[in-house]
This record gives sequence, C-alpha cells and structure tokens, in this order.
Amino acid sequence: MRAEPVQQRSTERITNLLDAAADLIDEHGIDGLTTSDVATRSGSSVGVVYRYFPNIQSLLRALAARNMERFTERVAQATDAETTSLHATLDETINAYLALARTEPGFRA
Repeated sequence: MRAEPVQQRSTERITNLLDAAADLIDEHGIDGLTTSDVATRSGSSVGVVYRYFPNIQSLLRALAARNMERFTERVAQATDAETTSLHATLDETINAYLALARTEPGFRA
C-alpha cells in the first residue's frame, strides 16, 4: 500500500476500494479488474485509488491479505487449541473456507 491510512475516513475509503474490487472480481473476474472501474464502483476518483495502491496488483494483494485475515479470524474463533482434536480443527478450517467462499465477494478468486 502506498499510503497508510491515519484517519478513520481514510480507513473507510480503503475498505470501500477493496469492497468495490471484490464485487468487480465476482462480476468480471480478476483479469477484468481495472482501477477506473474500482474508482467508479467505490464512488472515488482514479487518483484516490492510486493514492493508496500504485497499481492493480498492489490492490489485489491488499484484498488477498484482507481475505486471509478474515479467514484466519474465523478459524481462530471456531477452534480451541486445548480442546479441539486435529480432525475437528481441520473440519472447522474447511467450514470457514467454504463459508467465506460462499459469502465473501472476491474470496474465491
């Protein structure tokens, strides 16, 4: 990411950009994603996209990082290292992945 958000408004703007990118990926695939489409969908300008992400690949990496964070949070919530067996942990990991793949835009891509 080119600029780290300092204010709440900047954090919300980045969230909107990532949400817009995820929706567009679901609609058109990764190869169809453009910065101008992300800007339009998020209600921002292309300059705002480039302020935070120098290119589309950095935006995709940020989206992948957000998806991984959400996935690991779900797995951590569903498992307890002291009481969960290996098979139960594996089941919960697969369930977390499937739930996000079904509900989180752009997750599967």
